Amino acid sequence: MRPSPAKLPVVAIVGRPNVGKSTLFNRLIGRRVAIVMDTPGVTRDRHYLELRWGRLHFTLVDTGGVDVVDADHMGRLVGDQALRILDEAAAVLFLTDARDGVTPADQEMAALLRRYRGPVIHLVNKADTEHLDHVAMEACALGLDTVIPISAEHSRGLDDLYDHLLAALGPSETAIEPEAGEEAEVEAEVEATIRVAVLGRPNVGKSTLINRLLGEDRLIVSDVPGTTRDAIDSLLTYQGRPYLFIDTAGIRRRGKIGRGVERASVGRTMQGLDRAEVAVLLLDATEGITEQDTKISGQIIQARRGCIIAFNKWDLHKGDDDTRARIKRELDRLFPFLTFAPTMFLSGLSGFNLSKLFPRIDAVAAAFRRRIPTAELNRTIEQLVARQEPPLHKNRRVRIYYATQAGVAPPRFVLFTNMPGGIQEPYLRYLENGLRAAYDFVGTPLAISVRHRSKEKRT
Repeated sequence: MRPSPAKLPVVAIVGRPNVGKSTLFNRLIGRRVAIVMDTPGVTRDRHYLELRWGRLHFTLVDTGGVDVVDADHMGRLVGDQALRILDEAAAVLFLTDARDGVTPADQEMAALLRRYRGPVIHLVNKADTEHLDHVAMEACALGLDTVIPISAEHSRGLDDLYDHLLAALGPSETAIEPEAGEEAEVEAEVEATIRVAVLGRPNVGKSTLINRLLGEDRLIVSDVPGTTRDAIDSLLTYQGRPYLFIDTAGIRRRGKIGRGVERASVGRTMQGLDRAEVAVLLLDATEGITEQDTKISGQIIQARRGCIIAFNKWDLHKGDDDTRARIKRELDRLFPFLTFAPTMFLSGLSGFNLSKLFPRIDAVAAAFRRRIPTAELNRTIEQLVARQEPPLHKNRRVRIYYATQAGVAPPRFVLFTNMPGGIQEPYLRYLENGLRAAYDFVGTPLAISVRHRSKEKRT
């Protein structure tokens, strides 16, 4: 067998015909220009291509010759091409079709891949929209640990694929290149940067806070509400880690939003929130929580961003522990859907408590991106169900067969059950609280949806 170029780790794309293997292969080639060489494989049915993707450097193999036409061909597959590929590959990308669902050929291939010792990333292709994600997640019944809905045609889900390949190939010294050229360096830096939007009503101290962090008066600070009209980006590094702070224009009450510049500023504010991973909701400790603050909190919930609630001007308030406790009770009452958000008290003007802001941001961003392996997730769900079973529904027992994580940023989970209507909001909150406790999902929203799955259909 001919070795791959430069002994790079091999990533093999496998799957039955018409699931989009060639589309994915071409998409990965087309989205990065740093293609080094094009080397034919041993057989005319396999094609090797060495490429760089961000910090990754590996050999991609398009396995046209290992397709399964129908179940009768599986024995021939196992005896010939498949075993050679599994012996050679450092990781396998297994493609199925979200529109077709799980076919017998997919089941046979998955049974083979479950015996493979390396990482297998199951890509459910042709999930062109989020509406197909839940359908795609039914493929978790095949028992492969990592499942990602993607659309090779529309480049959807490829960032998740990159992250998983980075983790899968990480131990290889040849796979990860800290300095893989200027483009890769820029991309790696952008992916490592935590994007933080600072939100609050006018004159709450957003620009003062960011200027304090920057150590310079880059943003105009004034006592006149609404001095900042645009969402302004400021890149800074703290203890070696880059952060992009987005100082948004102060969000005014709807009745005070006029036409023209003011209305456009609010639109840019919401765009800034959409670009962020973590939102810092800045409140004025000297004035308490206002109606406008609650409306801004609603925007954060709607955008499904990670959140930190920060009371600014705490040096002027001179609050004690009793005051903190009272404020937190008020937060729970007025912000019932942000109870997952950590609370802190600081001063952008004096710098009080700012050293604690970055660790909070790091923790929330990590939780926002956190992915739980399917096997581990199901063990946790089983423990939670054993501790407290779902209530009976129409005098029948509600069973949760398995669960999977449908995505990150924020984390989204799908439960497969015999009676979706039997899992009501109180029980979903119980499961959410259990997942938060088990995996430290601090500061990030979680989404848990329920889908029907009969026990007999699970493969």
